[in-house]
This record gives sequence, C-alpha cells and structure tokens, in this order.
Amino acid sequence: MATGTNADDAADPHRPGIRAGWERGIRTPLLDARLTKADVRRLSEHWSLPTWDKPATPCLASRVRYGVEVTSYRLARIDRAETAVRALTAGAGVHVRDLRVRDLGDRTRIEVDPPFVARIAALPGLAGTLAEADFAGLRGLCGRQSGPHRRAPGFRPHSACRCRPLRICPS
Repeated sequence: MATGTNADDAADPHRPGIRAGWERGIRTPLLDARLTKADVRRLSEHWSLPTWDKPATPCLASRVRYGVEVTSYRLARIDRAETAVRALTAGAGVHVRDLRVRDLGDRTRIEVDPPFVARIAALPGLAGTLAEADFAGLRGLCGRQSGPHRRAPGFRPHSACRCRPLRICPS
C-alpha cells in the first residue's frame, strides 16, 4: 500500500498519520523521491493529468481539534457537513475551491477561500445545513489557511485571523 505523502507533508513534525503509516510499512513514493507539493503539481500538469490543480483533500481526521476523540461518527458528520455546505454555496452561485469544516468538539468552524467569507456568512440556511449534519452550533467562519490544525493544547492557528464569530445556533 502507498500514500501520496510528499516532502512538504513530512516536514511537519506533528503528523501522526505519517508515523503510523511508517510503522505499518506503508510506502511513500513521492516522499522517497523528495517531491514537494509544487513538484507533484508541476509534473501532473506536464503529463496533462486532469487533477494537476485539484485542491488538497487531507484526511477528515485533520479537521478534528486536538484532544477531541476521532470517531467514525465525527468523521461522517464532517463529511456530511462539507458536502452540504458545498451544495449550499454552489446553489447560491458561490463556487469555493477550498472548504473545511473543523470539528471543535461541541461546535464547528467553517474555513473557505478568503474572498468568499462575507458572501457565505450572509447565506440563509447555513446554520440549518450544519444542524442537519449534527453540528449544534457554528463558532466562526474564516478564510482558510493552509497548515496544521491538530496541534497540542494552547496552539491556536486562528488566534491572529479575522475569524467572523458567527454565534449561529439552530435553537
């Protein structure tokens, strides 16, 4: 079995999935060849692969806050929420490229392409869409930032962002 782990992924010291893969003998051909994400995209475009500019699709577990148990229920509701929010935004004519629903334990945060934050915040039905995916409330809507989000307690990747605190709840 092999993964798409590349040199950029391995540079992050907090990637328990990579460590678990190594422990189980999973192959990492892109990493072994020292290819970065940019290298993979460049080669993919050169070979005319239709996925050369596809947005990153990291593991759903990377959307769960550090210290919150990763369960099949949590992963399924993140997947449902991302699918539903994408459908809601597309139906409103807002075609986001990158979208993440982060499970913060009792609430969620949505991250989207920065130019679309205000338009998505104004969408009617956003709270209901999250409620249908079993999320009780929305903590915020932020411009998506690349990088790790399952850090140790106290690490706050969004502490300096201009996250819109949308205290929206279906109740």
